Amino acid sequence: MRKNLQKDPLPEIIYSSSEAETSRFINQLVKDGRLIKLLPRVYTSNLSETKKSILKRNLWAILGELFPGAIISYRSAIEFRESPGSNVYLTYTYRKVLRWPGVTIRLTEGPKPLADDSPMYGGLYASSLERACLENLSSSRTVEGEKRTIPREGLEEKLADLLRSKGREGLNEFRDRASEIADKFSWDSAFKKLNKIVGALLSTQPVSGLKSPEAVSIAIGEPYDTNRIKLFEKLITELRNRPLPIREEKTITPESFRLFAFYESFFSNYIEGTTFPLEEAKEIIESGRPQKNRPRDSHDILGTYAVCSDLLEMSRLPDDGEDFLKILRHRHKKLMRGRPEMLPGGFKLRANRAGNSFFVEPKLVPATLKKGFELFPLLPSPL
Repeated sequence: MRKNLQKDPLPEIIYSSSEAETSRFINQLVKDGRLIKLLPRVYTSNLSETKKSILKRNLWAILGELFPGAIISYRSAIEFRESPGSNVYLTYTYRKVLRWPGVTIRLTEGPKPLADDSPMYGGLYASSLERACLENLSSSRTVEGEKRTIPREGLEEKLADLLRSKGREGLNEFRDRASEIADKFSWDSAFKKLNKIVGALLSTQPVSGLKSPEAVSIAIGEPYDTNRIKLFEKLITELRNRPLPIREEKTITPESFRLFAFYESFFSNYIEGTTFPLEEAKEIIESGRPQKNRPRDSHDILGTYAVCSDLLEMSRLPDDGEDFLKILRHRHKKLMRGRPEMLPGGFKLRANRAGNSFFVEPKLVPATLKKGFELFPLLPSPL
């Protein structure tokens, strides 16, 4: 701690210490005008910005330091930022309200972190989605103009997103885990509400229980991108009028198939910007070990090769649109296993584009793919 205080420049955030020598050193820095108190037990060397700005930038790290074992909960676990009422809701070992510059921290006494609650800065955790949804379906009163839970419509849309990205199987797995958490914490009432929402989205319970128009549209029939389907139809018309030549299969031996899989892995990552010298890529695949200095990029190569070199997997053809999505999710889960932030096995949740070309909206992706698959039999010859 003392070493950090002797650096120039000083760290932006400095915490008080129980060590007498360090504490005296901090007090001297304050007297010298190099530090100011930001919060009880928290100092800053940033003398030019407002306390509100400094706190906002460092909020999660400070919370982790001051309240080890606390869990970002209720609406904060869904929104992952200050609420519209400038509140942050945490579950901790006691109840307290802390009014800091620009934000109010509301501590609620509750259960400790579970294995699937995500560790963050220092000792801070974030509720798993299952736990957060149950928390947001608990009873909540309005305090100073705001509830600690998000509106029901917002929660339904969050679960609709989960259905779109993870499919029916993923939503069922989510419900199973939520049931285990509810049993552990005796959150029976919250789980009953959650079960009704999930059941309505899966069309196993009445849709009338849903409040969000978006969730209702998912429950009664998945919407798709009509403009994209028109493009698919136009492409198929062109392909039908321009038959492609039949090319002889060349990867008929195990050796040629593995070589083809290697170059498929190498170049498919290369065009996405994950580049390795050829010999390094060969070494990664032959050893099955990622490079220490580029573990994620190495996992991209290994994940692609794991899919492309599997003859059984490459021979697998979908029977229908739902099966098509299942195969895509399965392969994506393998490909992206080294990048958890890319939601392995799930479809995108944020809109994206290339230049001026906008791609399909996240909520329309699964149904658009399934609708496109329905057009596939119209092709006279495969690609």
